Amino acid sequence: MNSSALPCLRLPAALALLALGMGGCAMNLNEARPARTLRGGEMQVSQVSNAVLATRAISVLIDPAESIARSSAKDGPTTELTDEQKNQLLVALAATSLQGVGYATHLEFGVGLGYRLDLHGRFGNGIYGLTLRRGFELELWDVSYGARLDYNSGESWIPYFDEGTELLSAAGAAMGLTRFDSQLFTSVGREWGEWGRLWLGAKGIMSHYDLTLPGFAFDRGDIHAQDQIWYAGGFLGFALGFRYVFVLAELSVFYSWAEADLDPPIDRVDLSSLVLVPAWGLRINF
Repeated sequence: MNSSALPCLRLPAALALLALGMGGCAMNLNEARPARTLRGGEMQVSQVSNAVLATRAISVLIDPAESIARSSAKDGPTTELTDEQKNQLLVALAATSLQGVGYATHLEFGVGLGYRLDLHGRFGNGIYGLTLRRGFELELWDVSYGARLDYNSGESWIPYFDEGTELLSAAGAAMGLTRFDSQLFTSVGREWGEWGRLWLGAKGIMSHYDLTLPGFAFDRGDIHAQDQIWYAGGFLGFALGFRYVFVLAELSVFYSWAEADLDPPIDRVDLSSLVLVPAWGLRINF
């Protein structure tokens, strides 16, 4: 990038780009639990963190960043954005928000119900989820399948926005995003004594969203979008520890597909993307 374009990065317009990468908590896409269902009366507590990385969210930032840099290099630093640049920023903000890019952490509590059924509840970073699983055992492997319902309020306890930056603070306060996620999954796994767990599986997700973008930051009214995003993919994880306490790690890989129509009409937002979700945490069994 031309050095003359660097001052542009300090402008309110370019600060909106910073909000894209920091403006929301991640979607809760991971499973992060062994395939074996909890036995009747058995309990489990987990603390899990995850990051969501979407290729589309990265590529969608390139056009507005290059456009602002070219304008700054040609005309000198300016706080004025063209209408095209404003539209590009809004589309990028919508794509990044809807793909749930970011970091999140949650707590999960599980209990075995008997009859090879278990129930898990998770919450954190505005996420509230409930999972029901059914399992059965093979000679060496455990198999389970289940469903999960999540509600994501879109709010995070992490102070992403700098209080001294008016644009970011205003955008963070005004943005509204809620999700209702329905998930179906199956997993197979194996255990080694009291020290090792390995699992892998497949998952499909339908995420219904309701998004409001702070259009006033770009000299226009609020922007709305409401629709569904579909995900399909798989996950692979392991846990190491002894008897009751384990550290765990998991990698989920999804492909998402959807197109979002912004209202008032600006441009159709392509949400097709490869999505990577690394997760890590601690699990305690009782």
